[in-house]
Amino acid sequence: MKKLSEFYYLLPIHLLCLAFFLNDFVIGSISEGSFSDIFVIIGVILTFPQIKKINYAQLLTFLIIMGIILSNIFLHLNFGGLSYEFSQSVSYVIKVPTYLLFFFNTYNFIIRNNLANKTLDLLSFYALIICILGIYINLAIPTGLPYEFLWAFTRQDAASYIFQGTSLIRMRSLASEPQYLGILLTTVLSLTYFNNIDFKIGKKKDLIITVCSFLTFSFSTIITLVFIKVIKIIKNDGLYKVINKKNYDLYICRYSSHYCFLGPILQYFYYSGVQFAKWGRYFRNS
Repeated sequence: MKKLSEFYYLLPIHLLCLAFFLNDFVIGSISEGSFSDIFVIIGVILTFPQIKKINYAQLLTFLIIMGIILSNIFLHLNFGGLSYEFSQSVSYVIKVPTYLLFFFNTYNFIIRNNLANKTLDLLSFYALIICILGIYINLAIPTGLPYEFLWAFTRQDAASYIFQGTSLIRMRSLASEPQYLGILLTTVLSLTYFNNIDFKIGKKKDLIITVCSFLTFSFSTIITLVFIKVIKIIKNDGLYKVINKKNYDLYICRYSSHYCFLGPILQYFYYSGVQFAKWGRYFRNS
């Protein structure tokens, strides 16, 4: 009973983790809708009392982002070409503020209740489950074991996991492409390595997530993995003291969390044709 009550208490964090990892699970044939949207909507309802605790910086961030989106739509409608997809922009006018509200509410809930350690622990736990499923799928494909049911809501074509026309299988687990899985896993590692709450991921979890990140055979993932591993070694060896520890940790943590948790914003810019989309396209396809 105690565990059940704890689960309900931590439900917003569970929903945050599920939304983070299941963004590629599409609802039916609607490309704009995903399982993450469902988790976020439920999360907004559960965390709605936290809305009064949104601070000035968060409100300003919200207004700036929405201002950019609405300005972009206005410019495209008046000066853009015929190829502009207005319906997708409208969907993101709804999606982006919903995601922002859920992220801010959940973040404030975590901070006010001193649940940062628990959040990182749950995030690494979900990452471990994703890795185990990825290992199973990689073994199931060549051996004939059933695995298609795990991809019922995402891509199932061989091109999504075969490495450049060879017989080598790239790990993608529940993501739609290997590089997307790599982004998720390296983000988890970044958050667990570089934080200002002295959270340390278990060595076995670290090893499994690291190996699975490498098995995506994504160039950008491997480069990122090597980079954060080097920074971690420098940090643990004491050379890290030459840098302002608190500010550096906060920068890494915020960069990683904003890049992935605010994914719908990046997707909006991608679909609406803003110049910054080229950066997102580079990281996603490399």
